[in-house]
Amino acid sequence: MASQTSSHPPIDVLWQALTPEARAKLQAFLEDDLNYTEPGISWPDTEENLLESSKILDQLPMGLVFLDADWKITHCLGHAEMQLGAAREEIVGQELGLFFSQEVRDEWSATLESRKERSMHQETQLVRADGTCVDIEILIKRLRAGGVSWVAIIQDITQRRELEAELRQAQKMEVLGLLTSGIAHDLNNLLTVMLGHIELAEDELSPMHEARQDMEGIRAAVDRATAMTVKLLAFARAQIVEPRPVDLVEVFNQLRPLLKQSLHEEIELTVNMRLRTAIVMADTIQLEQLLINLIINARDAIASQSGRIHVDISRRRLTSSRQAVQDVMPPGMYHVLSLQDNGSGIRAEDLARIFEPFFTTKVEGKGTGLGLATCLRIVTQNSGYICCESTPGQGTTFEIWLPASRAPQPSLPPISSLDLYRPGGSVLVVEDEPALRHSIKRALSRYGYDVEIARNGTQALELIKRGAIFDVLITDVVMPDMGGGALADKLKLYLPATPVLYISGYSDEMLATRGISQKQINFLAKPFSPSVLAFRVQELLLRARANNA
Repeated sequence: MASQTSSHPPIDVLWQALTPEARAKLQAFLEDDLNYTEPGISWPDTEENLLESSKILDQLPMGLVFLDADWKITHCLGHAEMQLGAAREEIVGQELGLFFSQEVRDEWSATLESRKERSMHQETQLVRADGTCVDIEILIKRLRAGGVSWVAIIQDITQRRELEAELRQAQKMEVLGLLTSGIAHDLNNLLTVMLGHIELAEDELSPMHEARQDMEGIRAAVDRATAMTVKLLAFARAQIVEPRPVDLVEVFNQLRPLLKQSLHEEIELTVNMRLRTAIVMADTIQLEQLLINLIINARDAIASQSGRIHVDISRRRLTSSRQAVQDVMPPGMYHVLSLQDNGSGIRAEDLARIFEPFFTTKVEGKGTGLGLATCLRIVTQNSGYICCESTPGQGTTFEIWLPASRAPQPSLPPISSLDLYRPGGSVLVVEDEPALRHSIKRALSRYGYDVEIARNGTQALELIKRGAIFDVLITDVVMPDMGGGALADKLKLYLPATPVLYISGYSDEMLATRGISQKQINFLAKPFSPSVLAFRVQELLLRARANNA
């Protein structure tokens, strides 16, 4: 037969060796190109058809390697040349085991030869002719047809592994984000209750009462707890960002003593402030975390050696677009925070990955891989850009480019809790956390409002259907049974002119899943003090009365 003189295996052998996926692809090729409708061993086994079938197999996105009894390669089809990293004439005659580790070869010998198995399917690494390793999926089958004893079907799964790794990473971040977001919600509720009790207690104390100092200490602790919660959530984008005009120079100067304390004595921190002020639109707490993360990263790069960290804040005009880590920076005026260290530097192959979550170049146990990932997210959330340059053995420079902004307008002096104008009015408070619900009721009652409370949207809607009328609705966004968004929609059917104030400790992204955008609504982020809440209620009431006048 032609199959005995051909340099290619018989066509039925090829067909039986293919996986179902490969058979389907070959079937499609044959139907389209050769008009064969029932491929199988009854095909005409001619030299011409065998050669044609090999051409078709060469187009399949996998490698087919046929082996003799000594595991030497007799035929090489498909993408085998590319996968093995050598030309076909260099591959034929070689032992397949040369392209795999000794451990893999021993496993094959034990499975396929000692146990007399007819096939084996596994994922492993292939060592190409140039020494590089490739992740592959390999199926080895026993054939015993003519001079062919085995067939190996090889599929490169490098891209699939990368996609799987990206998916696992995304799932980790999603789970971590949900966890921290839930923690933040509970903490923000507790902190709001604490602020409420602090302010109510301060209202009962005379200015000279000795307990006032204790209240101030508790308030400072609550403020620090609030800041810590925000920092905890930063890397997962789970915090509520409040950009406002801030002075980058002032933020750095206030944080400078803490930054200095985080360095050991052999590291010198030098500063060059080319500007007296550098106004940017950013979240102050996030800027502080950004500075801390960059300083700690530079410190770890210097390690136990003596070294220097230099910080520079300058104003630069970008006349043409420039590539940053995460995107292309458009032309414009920027304030640039530059941080340079003379530490170990970063290898070129690692430089592109240093901002990936959980990727770290530090030794095991010394880094989580979240520091620079957090920095990138903070900068992105505040409409900025990061540039990074590094030379192994010489050091690294990070540049944070933030769009320059105008100086903020003078703000009104803070309003003390007892100085608020009390316009009177009725308020419906809908909050699922009992302690916070009653704390808000008590606080607003002290400011002269008639307050009714409900534990969720369903209960609130029942009150409204029974004819209750309120001047302002204050509602949490995320609640069981019925959330704030759905409640506000139904409120329009009964009290269309009643303003709604949303409160929440969840992130912007969590609110967005409920169809709520902070920019389009009256929103107050938790934690907040009673005076701030009362001021917002007063603001809504006066605006509503002006519109109805």
